[in-house]
Amino acid sequence: DINSPRPSAPSSGGASEICHTYSQPTSTDASGEDLQRAIIEASIDRPVFVEAGPGTGKTHVLIQRVNHMVTRGGIPPEQIIVLSFTNAAVNEVRQRLQNHVDSGLGSRGLRNVDVRTFHSLAWFLLDEANRDENLKEWVQFQLNMEALDYEACVRKAGELLEQFPSFIENWHVIVDEVQDL
Repeated sequence: DINSPRPSAPSSGGASEICHTYSQPTSTDASGEDLQRAIIEASIDRPVFVEAGPGTGKTHVLIQRVNHMVTRGGIPPEQIIVLSFTNAAVNEVRQRLQNHVDSGLGSRGLRNVDVRTFHSLAWFLLDEANRDENLKEWVQFQLNMEALDYEACVRKAGELLEQFPSFIENWHVIVDEVQDL
């Protein structure tokens, strides 16, 4: 269980003003279930940052939050992307989403949530941009995709998003295991 909300930055402007931040407890009187519910139901207008150790329920909360975003928040599942660092983690999240649907507890739309690695997302973004007729200014970045290594691919995708932030304006991005960044 993930416990005890805490601000992550001073009140003079910082992360706590732009996102909901939750971390493991500093006392034993916090209710883990209540805090998990708060994370799941937190406003979709601001990012949520959850800091917790292994085995504390982060992936469970992620699945519940995605389901909440679809069923209660009205977010089309096709606009939700879950990012993770390894193929194994991606497969775990996909399986948990599927299990949630199969159990009858999750929206069938969860099958349409895009779950991928950062590298896969970078490749996807570059490929889409190179095909998009509306991104004529992107010509400077059209490149031989097969010649890109991991770092170059991620860097170029970052340049794309800096130049064309509207390219992903309707996306809701969830990063699994953000501490690995």
